[in-house]
Amino acid sequence: MKILTTVLAPSLAFLLASPFSASAQSASIQGFGQFGTGTFSSGRAISDNGSVVAGTAGIDAGGAFSPILWTGNSAALVPGLSGNGGFNALNGDGTAATGSGRIDDSGSQTFLWTSLGGFQPTPLANALGISSDGTTIVGEAFPSGPGLGGRAASWSVAGGINIFGPGNSFAYDANSNGTIAVGHSGEIASLWDLSGAPSQTPLGTLAGDNTSQAESVSADGTVVVGWSRNEATSSSRAFRWTFETGMTDLGRLNEDDTSTFAGFVSSNAQYILGGSFGGDGLTGFIWTELAGMTSVESYLLAGGVDLTDWSGIFASGITDDGRYLTGQGTYQGLEQGFVAEVVPEPSTYALLALAAAGLGTHVLRRRRK
Repeated sequence: MKILTTVLAPSLAFLLASPFSASAQSASIQGFGQFGTGTFSSGRAISDNGSVVAGTAGIDAGGAFSPILWTGNSAALVPGLSGNGGFNALNGDGTAATGSGRIDDSGSQTFLWTSLGGFQPTPLANALGISSDGTTIVGEAFPSGPGLGGRAASWSVAGGINIFGPGNSFAYDANSNGTIAVGHSGEIASLWDLSGAPSQTPLGTLAGDNTSQAESVSADGTVVVGWSRNEATSSSRAFRWTFETGMTDLGRLNEDDTSTFAGFVSSNAQYILGGSFGGDGLTGFIWTELAGMTSVESYLLAGGVDLTDWSGIFASGITDDGRYLTGQGTYQGLEQGFVAEVVPEPSTYALLALAAAGLGTHVLRRRRK
């Protein structure tokens, strides 16, 4: 331990004093602002190169809301729904998305949206994930029949609907080409292999817990993240799962935090996003193998982003190089989505500095005092 500190301390000083600091002036954060008399906006998913963000925004004081897209300069409402709706997921190149909203007078529906074709209804009851190639949407379906309940399902333009889960199951995300889906079956996190006849792999729980849920999966389908919960204590823990390691606990931001959850893993599985609950409420976190868990705000600050007037930042999407993030925060009293850019790549600079000095937790604790 002493040797590690001796080796890394000079490196930390070097990183904070040279290329990192010199290029930090080009880092930025851009809020989506307010639409009409709406009171919120959010970024839900970001494209692979960080140029497109899909989200949702309130549009009037009565609570109506609409899908929005940010495309490099500003966020704009996406027309085509006849009622409330919002985006839940975006494909890799930003040309296709899924979500929920009323497309016509037949009632609320789930949809596939494409940049060329607009909104198209799907038969899914809920649609929360889309494959990176944009061909497959995953969620939940309610087949006819007594006592079946909602079941994990997928849908594609080419293949139609595929109901692969048992009763009381749900799929939240898919890998790059839709051959792997993750979610829950009953009360346990599950992975489904859809490359042939569907097969299910229960992921279990962390020790002492009795329920779990998988929220996101890497592009190759080998890394899954989510949460494991102890119903008796009402506390949950963020997990990372692989076939080799099984389910592992990601830890917490602070010793007194009571619950954590992981909601997103980057396509290359290098970054995990989620939240940690403590005395001050929910704090967004980012986790890597190098630095462990640190707050999103600490990550952005280390990447040169000026967070003046920003607070309560939670991230829901990040590019594979860790350079662009989207999510939601509060800016000058308004809850709004954002796109942030950190410079240079935090995987090699900012997070190394955070890991060496323990700044992620230290900065957060100091701000909370």
